[in-house]
Amino acid sequence: MKISPLLCGVALARTKGPMWEYEEDGLPSIGKSIRVLSGKSFEIDYLAPSENEESFIFFVAAENIDTSTHKFKSSTNVLVEAMYKISEDYFGSPLSESEIADSEASINRENHKIVLFDHSAGYYFSVLKNKETKKVKTDQIVDVHVAEGCNIKASWDHDIEWEKFGWHAASGSLSFNPVGFNENDVFARCEFPSTPASNLRWKNSAVGDEGLNSIEAKVPAGNTHFSSSFLECELIDKEFAEDQCDVVQTKSQILIPPMKSQYTEDVFADDAHKVWHYVDSSAAYQKVHFTCPLDIYAQTVQVVQGDQYQSQDLKMVSNELPDAAEDFEPETESFFYHETTLDGYEITIDMASQKDGVVEFRCKYENDGNLMGYSQPHVVVKSPEATADIATLEISGSWGAGVANENHVIAVTADSVNVASCSQNAPGYPAQLSIKFKKDEKEYFTPLPGVNKHSISINRDIPREFDETIVSCVAVSGNETKEVELGTLNVMHEPENVKISRTPDQITCSADFSKYDEVTASLSLNRNVLEKMEDGKAIFDLSRFTEAEIAKIDSNGVRCIVTSDNFEGKWESNELSYNILPDVIESIENNPLGFIAMTFIAALLVIGICIYMPANKPATYKKAATAEADDEDPLHSSKSDLA
Repeated sequence: MKISPLLCGVALARTKGPMWEYEEDGLPSIGKSIRVLSGKSFEIDYLAPSENEESFIFFVAAENIDTSTHKFKSSTNVLVEAMYKISEDYFGSPLSESEIADSEASINRENHKIVLFDHSAGYYFSVLKNKETKKVKTDQIVDVHVAEGCNIKASWDHDIEWEKFGWHAASGSLSFNPVGFNENDVFARCEFPSTPASNLRWKNSAVGDEGLNSIEAKVPAGNTHFSSSFLECELIDKEFAEDQCDVVQTKSQILIPPMKSQYTEDVFADDAHKVWHYVDSSAAYQKVHFTCPLDIYAQTVQVVQGDQYQSQDLKMVSNELPDAAEDFEPETESFFYHETTLDGYEITIDMASQKDGVVEFRCKYENDGNLMGYSQPHVVVKSPEATADIATLEISGSWGAGVANENHVIAVTADSVNVASCSQNAPGYPAQLSIKFKKDEKEYFTPLPGVNKHSISINRDIPREFDETIVSCVAVSGNETKEVELGTLNVMHEPENVKISRTPDQITCSADFSKYDEVTASLSLNRNVLEKMEDGKAIFDLSRFTEAEIAKIDSNGVRCIVTSDNFEGKWESNELSYNILPDVIESIENNPLGFIAMTFIAALLVIGICIYMPANKPATYKKAATAEADDEDPLHSSKSDLA
């Protein structure tokens, strides 16, 4: 290594010593990585000099290092800082005789360590130089990371505008306004400030990508279905030989964003997860019940009704009357009650004092004054119980998150996936809603009968029989119905019926697979020779294989192997071998009269067996028991189901 003094006072990230030109394009190997907290001191080792020797401490700022290669970002004439010079009786500046202030650094000669106060992140290393021979020895690097704190933090960056956002009754109907939380709007951030930058990621990629130090979460597509109420942000941490963080909180979570799909109630939801609640304003009992999830990261949890009502902290109290809540003054019973259980915060709301209309309750979660978000909505519709007017009712539908692209494709699955949702705008009690699948004059309704909800979604398994079914939203009120069609659902199935055939120069693979799937074939001769299947076939010219590989056909046989872009696993044909047949074909071609004679003799033998074989008595058979019931048709009939 050759180093030479270049200049002093160049302003980089932290310049307190002269800058030196480092001519090599690489750096010493990393001895250890340490994490320090901003503003705190830390120690680095140095090579202790003896007589006629001096040691230098060099520093490379983190922004000049490529962390993926551990090399300089620039490969030529890179500047490094000569921080300190050390001899047997000196510790100070490399070029002057000035001492180093104790507030900046101190030396521990007994343990060969330098204590640094509030220094920058980057690479620190020691170089020992013999003043007579000019030989140098370079120590390993101490890789210093500086963090602002030990906890990852995630929070929403704005609140809900309750007067505008959500479902509101106006002009005799309900309508939804997504203001503030439209698709692609930034609604939250996750941070772990450090140098070099730390890797962060959302566990659910639908809201954002992996990034450094601070990442955003955006509202995903309106049909996105979340399996959990929470979104987790994760610090992809590295191991440190020394860490000033005794415990690092590498995970934090927020609540999912408010969006229209949150208001679509799963038709199979249990009582704790119901979104829509209906109160007959003429009834004596007007209480509704719902549950908010527990959150170990939240410091405070409150029930809110927009900006009209906010309860005390659910973590501190178990029963309360509101101190002051306009339109919610309790009469003979409590307006609000809750109980904390292992399932969550079980909430009871008495609507007796509330006017007719639509109100929305959520649980609000905060940590250190930062908004973590809100639970799923619980919408209460209070009105006299009445039949919905089909004539004025508007219904709408949309495809679910499990249905891909404009062709409405979904893969066969035994797991539950989000298929579709339906909504209606009834101002009071709603009509019955169902989602209908229709194919070949057969109809299947989920649920059957329908449910009196303003918005529903269906999450279910998808059998192959649902391929090319027409999906519709259906509203029923009394004997009247109204329907809106979403389109045709196309179900993609796994490849099947893989077959193999051969001509003298080619081998053909064939299979049955969905037209929306991408399928690739290969041969067991050489799996690296691939061919995309088109029109159900893939053709391999034998010229693409070596003689040794072709010889395997006679000795080991050959199979077609098929893989899919949309399904895991592989599908194989039966084995094809031509170790006998080619010889037979060749003998027929060389001696056709001999083959005819052999065929004639074989025919005479068959006739003789038929004449002289003893007569057989008719066999008696026992009829097998018939199954009492066939498998259930997933698309059962008929239109009478709606009556």
